[in-house]
Parts: sequence; structure tokens; C-alpha cells
Amino acid sequence: MSQVEVLQQKLEHWCAASIRALADEPSVHYRGHYLNFKGRPFPVRVAHLQLDPETNDYRNLRGVADGIAMRLCYSDSELHKSLRPENNLQSWIFELLEQLRVESLAPEQLPGIKANLKRRFLDWADKAHASGLTESHAGMMIFALVITAWSRLFSAQPPEQIEDLIEATRMSFGRLIGTHLRAMKRNKENQLDYSVDALLVAEKIEKEISGLSPISDEDIDENEDVEKLLKNPNTSLRLLYADGDDIDQAVGVSGVNDIVIAEDVIDYKIYTTEYDKVVDISKKIRPELLRSMRESLDKRIQQQSVNIPRLARYFSKLFSVPQLSGWDFGQEEGFLDSGRLSRLFTAPDDRKLFRQEAEKPLVDCVVTVLIDNSGSMSQHSEDIAILVDTLVRALELGRIKTEVLGFTTGAWNGGKAHKKWSKNGRPDNPGRLNDLCHNIYKTADTQWRRSRQAMAGLLKPDLFRESIDGEALQWAHGRLAQRSEKRKIIMVISDGSPMDTSTQLVNKEERYLDKHLKLVASDIEAKPDIHLCALGVGLDLSAYYSRSLMILDKELDNKAYFEIADLLTHAD
Repeated sequence: MSQVEVLQQKLEHWCAASIRALADEPSVHYRGHYLNFKGRPFPVRVAHLQLDPETNDYRNLRGVADGIAMRLCYSDSELHKSLRPENNLQSWIFELLEQLRVESLAPEQLPGIKANLKRRFLDWADKAHASGLTESHAGMMIFALVITAWSRLFSAQPPEQIEDLIEATRMSFGRLIGTHLRAMKRNKENQLDYSVDALLVAEKIEKEISGLSPISDEDIDENEDVEKLLKNPNTSLRLLYADGDDIDQAVGVSGVNDIVIAEDVIDYKIYTTEYDKVVDISKKIRPELLRSMRESLDKRIQQQSVNIPRLARYFSKLFSVPQLSGWDFGQEEGFLDSGRLSRLFTAPDDRKLFRQEAEKPLVDCVVTVLIDNSGSMSQHSEDIAILVDTLVRALELGRIKTEVLGFTTGAWNGGKAHKKWSKNGRPDNPGRLNDLCHNIYKTADTQWRRSRQAMAGLLKPDLFRESIDGEALQWAHGRLAQRSEKRKIIMVISDGSPMDTSTQLVNKEERYLDKHLKLVASDIEAKPDIHLCALGVGLDLSAYYSRSLMILDKELDNKAYFEIADLLTHAD
């Protein structure tokens, strides 16, 4: 992963955390560079909350995040949806005015948010003007409306060059919408009262634009209307269509100009669970073979220069929580110790008359490592085995319990489930059509020393077949949910999307397993009890998991392991 990508992911994580804190919405997170809210891409229908995907505009990501937080804090989404006009242009204007309203309500005691919002808006205004938006009558009217509404609601002056540009158009607003703009400013803390005038502004502006002469824009034909002007990417003011909540714009840093269809909605079915199995690897593979593979693995591990004790101390520090363990007596400050009061007379120079609460670090954490055992992962099996073995040893030295699981299928191309489906007449859309094979390499209550041979089973190539990731993640989550530890983390190690040939071929819906994985991951990430992250083996997994790191694109040295440690720590 490049430094730019690492920076982007960190900023997204920080911005999502800021939104969660400001709006008290624990389900907010970034996934695949898109902001998700309650498991769905967050809809953005205003231009200044979109970022240019080609410029990596991270500086303005804070302003976008704060704008979304204000929307979640101060806007009743159901009320807004019930009032939103059906007319596309009026709907766009109404959306814009509501967003400006909530941004203007940013608390005075949080000046940083106000500064972020202002910087983001004015930066957008500069780019919108530079894009050629103001070269047509309709574009100028829309741009002037945006700037005028922002100026009124924020009681702020726009930059001089922009103010001079819109002066003539803004003067014409006096008779047209001046009364409503004043009422909007007066009622901005009351969404319903504000909406009455915002709707009238949207209606009057739409009628005014519709009555203009044909648009003289080189990108617009004579017979095309203002909606096409707004959709033109060169104007920076595309109209975003939303058919209910099914088609929305999602906010992110890359790909933000694409319309995101709610494709994660899926009716996931399982044809049969009759042939699914959970396998204890220590009993699946002959002991002699496990010993041989363990010896080979140990030789490779000895060749790496990873400081495991240092890594263990780092894990312990990251996951430790202070816990009271009694009192430290004979201190020079703290709580007065009544048992030593007599020393005031017997030893008046003695200052050690106090006691302090003693604390010791407590680690109450369990980490599940869930490994993709698909065929494409077999080429990385040795590197993955070294990685997992090293991590497990370091975590356990740091007093963190670990569980190592794997997932694959019972056979290639469907196995017994596919045969049963064929025998029963091949009904349409059967759902998942293969036998699950979930592997246990190490349980959380088994120490590394007792599981080290079973973990060498990762080197056995015929264990790797196909992968059904969503159900494997549900399985790992279910096992972890039964644990009593306060902090629980799942770390997935995978090299890409789910793949089961039989399931993909017989179901009409495209990317059937892919969509199910996204749903399961979003559901887990929306809950506070178990935290989820992923290691991508030579591939970016941010499309599936909001916290991910790409590995094996570089040497697995001390630095790489400490990056993985930070990933685990920030999984929540």
C-alpha cells in the first residue's frame, strides 16, 4: 500500500470517528472509500460535499465529514424526505438549502468545525466557477443562489472576486426571493418553518430558470434543458437523482462521481447445509505429516529477523487497561494514611504519610484470525503460515488470547450440494451451492505450544479449494460472541473476493457471494461488541472492510508487524 493510500485510509478513519462522536452514530464508517451509515452508502445530493477523485483532495475531507455530521445532528431525515419536491431541479435546490442550514448551526464552541466547513465550501465555489458553470445564464443563477444563501445563513462575505461576479444576479434576487431568504435565516433553527420558505425559493428559481432563453453552452444542445446542464460533469453541479433511497450518491475520495446503486441488498439463500462441516486440523492431518511441515515452518521462521518479545510488549501496551489492585503505602503524596499519623510525633521529618491507589495493567482481549483457504491463497501459504504463527506467539506473550480459523469448501465446483441440486431437477436460484468446510487450527483456550503443529497445517496445499467468505465471517463472529472477554477482534486474511464456481454459475444475480460478504461485514461493523479488520494479501480489501491493510507487497519485517499491531488496535 502506497503512502498516499495509507494517508487516505487514516484520514477516513479519523473522519468517521469524528462523525460518530459528533452525531452519536456508532454505525458510521468508511468502506471502500465510501462513507457508510447503518450498512448503506451515505447519500449525498449536494455538490460541495463531493470531492474530486483525481486530486486526492484530503485537505477538504474534514470539511465534508463535518458537513455530514451536522446533517445527522440537526436534520430530521424523515421530515426532509416528506417535504422534498418531485421536480428534479427543485429537489436539488431544496437539498442544497437544507445542507447549508445544518452547516450554519455548527456550535460556536467548536470553531474548528466552522473553519473546516467554510474552507470546503469556498474551495468548491472556486472550482465551480473555474469549471465554466457561470458562463451560462442558468448556471450563473444557480451559482449566485448557492453563494447568496450561504452568505445569508453564515453571515459571511464571499471572496471579493466571487462577490463581484454574482453582484448583478444577486440584485435581481431581491424582488424574487429576498423575503424568503430573510425568513430562512430567521427560522434556521426550526427545520419545518425553514422548509416552507426553502420550498418557495426552489419553486421560484426553477420557474425563473425554465423561462430563460435556450442555454448557450458549448456542451448543451438547443433542445436540452437545465437538468442536462446540471448533470454535465464540466459544471461541477450535477443533478443527483435519487429514486427513493435505492439510487444515491455516496461520499468518498475515489470514485465519488459514480452513482452507487444499493447493490448490497440481497436475498441470500443456502440450498443445503447437510454436507457442511467443521474440521479440527490436528485430527484431519496425520501427525507425522504435521511434524514434518512444522519442522519446515520453523526453519523459515528462524530466517526472519522479527523481534517477537518487542512486538509482544507493544501488543501488551496497546491492549492493556489500568485496573485498581489495592494501595501503595509510604508515599509522599496522595491520600492521608491514618495508620501512619503517629509518625507525625515520633518522626516529624518523615514525609511518607500517604497512600496511593495502585494500578496494574489488565489485558482482557481475544483475537480471531480468520484465514481464506481458497485455491489462490495456496501460493502464499508459507508466508501466511509464518505471519500467523509469529502474530499468535507475540499476542500470547502479550497475554492476549488468540484463535486461528480457516474457511474453504468441501470440494471444487459444488461437491455433494451440487449433486443433490442436480438430482432434484436443478431449481432456479438455489443460493449457496457448495459444501462448507471450516477449519480450526487453534482455539482461543489452547496455548500456542499445544497448537503449533496444527497451525503448520496451513502448508498443506490440498486444504485450499474455493471460498464463501460471508458465511465464514458469520461463523467466526458467532464463536467470538460466546467469549467473555471485553475486547474482541476478528482479523480476516484474504486475497480478494469470495469465489465458488457452482454458486456463481447457477444464480442469476451477479456477484452473489460478494454482496453477501459486504452485508455481513457491514452488519458486524455496525455493532459495538466485536471489531473487524482485514489483511489483504497483495490486494486492497477496503471495498469489503472499513479497516484494512495490504500485506505481502513488501517484506514482512518488524515494521510490517507493527503496522498490523496498529491495525488491530484501531479496529474499533
